[in-house]
Amino acid sequence: MSMTLLMEQECVPVSLRVGAEVMCRHGNLWLTMEGRRRTASPDIVLEAGQRHRVTEDAIYFLTALGKSNVTLCQITCGDVDKTARMRLGWRWGATQHS
Repeated sequence: MSMTLLMEQECVPVSLRVGAEVMCRHGNLWLTMEGRRRTASPDIVLEAGQRHRVTEDAIYFLTALGKSNVTLCQITCGDVDKTARMRLGWRWGATQHS
């Protein structure tokens, strides 16, 4: 399954599982997560064309960065949790592809 998000200066929480891939298609994307770690989550910044593979099940927070204020992000995985799909489906610019 693949989900595309168009974000403008917002933080979007998404529940992702190991193996999911987040790709920044346009703009700049900041990722951080809320997991079961004892240490702080590493901050990950992606520029257009860069991708990050998820290494642990967690809630990931995706945020558009930069002066353009518009970021296009694609999430590819076998299973995005149903609540996340419902929460993101209403957003302008959000599309899902199976």
